[in-house]
Amino acid sequence: MEHMTPIELGNSGSSAAIPHLIKFLKSDQPNDVRLAASAIRKLSSQHREKCTSSIPHLIKAMDTDRPQV
Repeated sequence: MEHMTPIELGNSGSSAAIPHLIKFLKSDQPNDVRLAASAIRKLSSQHREKCTSSIPHLIKAMDTDRPQV
């Protein structure tokens, strides 16, 4: 999973993708951040408990002047 994109991680359906998506939330690339947030939302329908670990990182990612997260 280390070399997967945020889209691929979200489509994987695996809770193991969540730590990798959290790394993307810290990216300098706005599109990676936006796609990682979207992928976490997608995974939350199957892995709600595991996705809660991403909440602090999602909140931090929202602290930006960028129009989308």
